[in-house]
Amino acid sequence: GGIMGTLELDDTLVTNLILSNSIGSTRLTDKFRVTAGTNTSYTLQLNGPINLMGNLSGYNASTTPGSVILRGTNQIQESINGVILEIGGRILVNGPHCVYQNKDSGTWAPITFLDTTGYARFGLAPEVTTEITLSNTIFANTNSTGTNRYAAILLSTNSVNGAPQVLRLAGIVTGVGGLRIASPGNGDVGHLYLSAGNSYEGGTRIGTGKLFVPSADALGNGNSLKPASVAFIRFETRSDSYLVPTDNIDFPASHSIAITDDAMANIDTGTNNVALQGFITNSSSTNLVGGSLRKLGAGKLILSGANYYTGPTRITEGVLEIASPASLPANGPVQFGPAGSLKLSGAGSFGLSSISPVVITNSTGSTNTETMNGVLNLATSGVNVTVSQLSMWPNGSRLTVANLANGSVTLPTTITNTPSQLAMIKSAENPTYDASVASNGLLSFAPAVSKTTPTVTVT
Repeated sequence: GGIMGTLELDDTLVTNLILSNSIGSTRLTDKFRVTAGTNTSYTLQLNGPINLMGNLSGYNASTTPGSVILRGTNQIQESINGVILEIGGRILVNGPHCVYQNKDSGTWAPITFLDTTGYARFGLAPEVTTEITLSNTIFANTNSTGTNRYAAILLSTNSVNGAPQVLRLAGIVTGVGGLRIASPGNGDVGHLYLSAGNSYEGGTRIGTGKLFVPSADALGNGNSLKPASVAFIRFETRSDSYLVPTDNIDFPASHSIAITDDAMANIDTGTNNVALQGFITNSSSTNLVGGSLRKLGAGKLILSGANYYTGPTRITEGVLEIASPASLPANGPVQFGPAGSLKLSGAGSFGLSSISPVVITNSTGSTNTETMNGVLNLATSGVNVTVSQLSMWPNGSRLTVANLANGSVTLPTTITNTPSQLAMIKSAENPTYDASVASNGLLSFAPAVSKTTPTVTVT
């Protein structure tokens, strides 16, 4: 038993190699290792069929490992660990036929992460353009003493037409480790769909890519999270990390979120209503910008936990509902996009450092300023908002204030010196009313909106 042999790309002679040979073994205890050199651009491409009674193992001692690409109809018949991702191993497939356990009975080999370095990956071959569904069980079977380890799924934009690769995991993801979506480069956003009922314990890392979930338990249970992990879900990139709920989901308090440094948590609700009861914070607060939250999708995102992220709250579209003042970080900037609404449904005082259009600096360095057409909705009685700064907005921007009768909005008194900006502030109750700011900074409309006997119909 043990290691049957190792097929290794000698990158001192060749950096990319295609083999069409058949590979086989007859002993259940044998493990066949494959490795593809010491640069992430190197490949060992195995196009012939692989039929192993034992395990297929990806292994690489390098911290910049190349990729082994499987294209044949393969059978990895050992039923406990199946396809193994050991230290630094990288295995990419171009379809589910690459990871059968038994092709005749239609059973699937387990995919087991035993990596302790954080460099192992399993994913799709670069040329894959069609949506791929894998029914294999994925085991995140390693977690170290002080650092969470992950079953890392590598997806990208395909090399044929540049569209995002799509991988659906129809089998469960389980084990003491976590799950991570990753990409070979900035902006290479792939799409990973999880199924309900996963039981992995080490949390979720969202690198470059979009993670689609149908339920809260698709993200596992977090029982083996290390104390240093800060939160249950971590967003890791400046603009390319997305969580996309595909149904109405109420995430419990256990599903907390950490935003790494100045990364951005993109939460795209689609048309769904999504609630987050847990906290959102920065996993590191050493920078001057801080992590930001961005709401996308026409649906609603409700925040009810105490949140401590230090960057902007960005509402590109749909409704971001704040259930209590603690759910909107104190004195934080708020940015509105083309169709964003900030609904304040918890009574109390809200302090905003500024209101401005959404500005995104993406992972490749370019900056995009979104058209601002936002709604500030005082949705319950006793909501009082103070805004410290209103920078000059681009032409075409608009802020609509709804339900001003429920409380007050105090703007900087300097806004009286910029009447063109005042013309950009509208009343939801009557868009023909003109905005004005009193000497004490209180926003009002003419005719005035009475707090006791409104004379207009609230829409």
